[in-house]
This record gives sequence, structure tokens and C-alpha cells, in this order.
Amino acid sequence: MQHKYKIARSRPKSKSKSRSRYKKTKKTKQHGTGSSNNKTDQIFSITYGSMRINPLQEFATNTRLLQKPIVTINLNSQNLVKQPNQEYVVIMTDPDAPNGEYNTDNHVYTHWIFIYPTIESILEYEPPNPPYGKHRYQFNVYAMDQTQIQEIKNIVQNPQNNHSTYYKQMENVIKNSQKINKSSFTYKVIAPKT
Repeated sequence: MQHKYKIARSRPKSKSKSRSRYKKTKKTKQHGTGSSNNKTDQIFSITYGSMRINPLQEFATNTRLLQKPIVTINLNSQNLVKQPNQEYVVIMTDPDAPNGEYNTDNHVYTHWIFIYPTIESILEYEPPNPPYGKHRYQFNVYAMDQTQIQEIKNIVQNPQNNHSTYYKQMENVIKNSQKINKSSFTYKVIAPKT
């Protein structure tokens, strides 16, 4: 009788141990995956039609990215700090033009520049259209004063400049402006094979 009693008591102990181990593992996993995208989502929401883009999402074609996206920025985020005389300026670029991701012969191609929240375009939206390889499309937010915004407008309006040279021309303005912390959003498009 004593032998049976010992077996009956030992089973619940082993079950409770395995359950507590399972709960700990489950909690750790949820905590680990939950925080990675939230930092980006605190600032940006980018939607093409009814499709909301996830950070680092990859597209095998640009067909769903042709129309101008709806960009929403969380103005209540603690990361968004600007002076009263500044505006938020969003710049969308492809740092992998024309040869694909991380090629040393690449330059930065500017796709879109606008003021937020008015969405006043300084440079009209040009959809992704990568010729070769995989390209990153990056959105960054800067706090700029009216003088800096006018400098960017002058660069864009200069007929000697184009999408491939705008960023190079704007580098000094961007360097002297205030880049908003944790405000980058990137998705990727893979060029169709020829």
C-alpha cells in the first residue's frame, strides 16, 4: 500500500514541474518576439491600398506598390521631438540603386519627399522599380526649419538635378537637420529576373 501511495504522489510533482517549465518558455518567446516590431510601429504605419506594410517585408514584384501609400506617423510618440519653428520632413530613398543590396557601386535614389502631417509633396512619389537584385526602400523622418525645407525645395526644382542626384545634393541639409530617433522604416523589393 505504501508503494502505491508513493507513486501517486510523485506523478503530480513531475507534472507541475513540466507545466511551470512550459509556461516560462512560452512567456519568454512571446516577450522576445513582441518587442521587435513595436519600436518601429510606434512611429510609422505605411499602407498601400488596403495592404499594411510590415517592417522589412519583402515583395517579389512592385505591382502592389505603384500607388502613393498612406503614411501615418504617431505624433504622440516620445521619439518625435521638434522645435516650434520646425516641420517633420519624410524622405523615402533607395540606397541600393541601381545594382541591388549592398553593392559598393550604388548611390542613393530619392523616391519621395513630403512634409508631415500636411503631406505636402516637395518631391512627388515615384514607386519602387528596381532594375537588378534586391533593394531596400527606406523612410526617415527629420525635423527641419523653414530655411532647410526651402533648401531642399531649391535642390528638387533645379533642372540639373534628378532622382539619382537629389540625395547627394541634400546631404549637408540632412546632416544639419535633426533626424528623429527610431524613425526608420524599411521594406524590400526584388527586381524581376530577366
